Amino acid sequence: MDNKNENKKNKKPGRTGLIIFLIAFVLPQLIAAVDEFDFDYLLWRLRHWAFQLGIDPELLPVIGAGIVVLIVLLIAAGKRRKSVEDKPVRNDRAGRTAAATQRPDPRNRSFTPPEPKCIVCDHTGEDHFVRDKQQRIAQLDEWLKNGLIDREEYRVLKSRYERDL
Repeated sequence: MDNKNENKKNKKPGRTGLIIFLIAFVLPQLIAAVDEFDFDYLLWRLRHWAFQLGIDPELLPVIGAGIVVLIVLLIAAGKRRKSVEDKPVRNDRAGRTAAATQRPDPRNRSFTPPEPKCIVCDHTGEDHFVRDKQQRIAQLDEWLKNGLIDREEYRVLKSRYERDL
């Protein structure tokens, strides 16, 4: 049951409505226009034009067939290119799609984060991190007392923290 639902989702919408419209309304109009059109005059004009350009009129069918083949090849190449672009290309090294690997790196942008603004600090000069600094220094004292760090390391860590490094 699920497989049938998946197949229905994967199918592209049909063009049967368009085909029925073309057969019912456009085809009779096209046939009527062709019946009224004078092909003999068109062929005579084409031969006359070819003769004026110095082209042998006997080669016109070959030139016409070549143009038709060229148009078919261009249409086929366009469809193949479109189908290749629609499919995600897997990058075997990273397991990511090629689109993701070709996307520009957001870290390269020239973004500078805005400076945080604190109205309290600006007016009173209060340091919001006083309690955090006291807690960190107390933690360093505790580590020194427990023997986790020695005096030299304690001095280095305390001076780095006091300088906000």
